Amino acid sequence: MNKKKSHKKKKNKDDCEIIHFKRRMYERQGIVLNKEKINEICKLIQTGQSTFVLKQTNRIVIHDILYDGKVLRIVYDKLRKLPVTVYDDAWTNDIKK
Repeated sequence: MNKKKSHKKKKNKDDCEIIHFKRRMYERQGIVLNKEKINEICKLIQTGQSTFVLKQTNRIVIHDILYDGKVLRIVYDKLRKLPVTVYDDAWTNDIKK
């Protein structure tokens, strides 16, 4: 019996983080993201145009950025240089600087 091989590309950690970030940004902030917008958010963090809030672990940090006229609290993966998630407005006030 021949099994058909799937031609789907296996998702790696980077792909999963990007998918998660896009879903959470839409769910929590109502902002639809594409690759260019994600790169723009990464550049804001990488070039110091964000406000450092908290270091969660050696690879995860939290930054506040100004994007589309809103202050967004972004969880950023320093190792992969990718945003992981965005906090809801209610959660933003829970984490103190």
